Amino acid sequence: MNYYCSDTDNKTQKLFFDNRSFRYGDGFFESALWIDGRMPLWKFHCERILESIAYIFSAPTDVDLDFIQSKIASLIDEHHLKIARVRITFWRSGQGTYRSITDAFEYLIEIGPLDFVPYQNLPIISAGICEQIQKPCIKLSNFKTNSSLYFVMAQREAKAKQVDEVILLNTDQHICEGSYQNIFLIKDKIIYTPPSEDGCIHGAFRAYFIDFCHRKNIPIRIESLNLDSYNRADEVFFTSALRGISASNSIESIETKKLWESIKQDLFL
Repeated sequence: MNYYCSDTDNKTQKLFFDNRSFRYGDGFFESALWIDGRMPLWKFHCERILESIAYIFSAPTDVDLDFIQSKIASLIDEHHLKIARVRITFWRSGQGTYRSITDAFEYLIEIGPLDFVPYQNLPIISAGICEQIQKPCIKLSNFKTNSSLYFVMAQREAKAKQVDEVILLNTDQHICEGSYQNIFLIKDKIIYTPPSEDGCIHGAFRAYFIDFCHRKNIPIRIESLNLDSYNRADEVFFTSALRGISASNSIESIETKKLWESIKQDLFL
C-alpha cells in the first residue's frame, strides 16, 4: 500500500536498497494520522515537510503538497481504510557517497492500519529517564531524519526497563523529548515544553498544541527544563501525531484530561 514519486527523469521505482536513505539515512520522514476522512494536522505536517526540505536538501520548497494529499486520499480509498497511519519518506536522489551529487529528492507514501484506536480515552503510559542516549543541541536534531538510531536505542532501553517511554536529555542535561513523542510539563497551571535550541523534534502535534494554547489563552512557556523541573511537575504528558496526548502514570492527570477533551473538540468539530 504505497506510492513512489521521483522529481528526477527516472520514474522507475528502484530496488529498496538502491537509494541514499537506505545507504546513509539521507532524508527525513513524516508520520500522520488519517481519521474521519482527513488528516487533522495536515497543515502542521506541511509546514514541517517544507522546513525539512529547505534545511536537509537545501532545495526550493516547491513540492506539490496538494498532489501528495490527493495520492494519500486515493490510497486510503483504494484500500477501504477508515483509520490509517500515513508515512511519507523523502530522500535525496542520485548516487555519490557522503558527498551527494544533487539536491533533487524522491519520496514514498505508505499507508497501513493502526493497532489501536486513536483519539479516544486519554492514554496513560509509564515513563523513565533514558541513560544511554543524549541528543546534541544542533538544528539537525529538530528534524525526523531517516537515521533514527537515537530513538531506536532509546526504545530498546525503555523495553529493558519495562516502561512505555523514556525521556531523552541533551548534552547540556536539559530535557529534550521522549523516544517518539514531545514532552510537556504542568506546574501551577502553567504548561512548559523544551525549546528547539534544546534539540527536540519539531513535532506536528507539538506545533498544533502550542498554537492551540495561544488561541485559547492557555499559559504556556517554551524554555529549558531539567530533571528537577520534571520531578517537581504537577503533571507530565507527551504528544504525537498518531496518539495525540499520552499522560504519565506517575502522577495525577486532572489538567491533562481537561486539555485532552478540549483538543478533541477543537480537532474534530
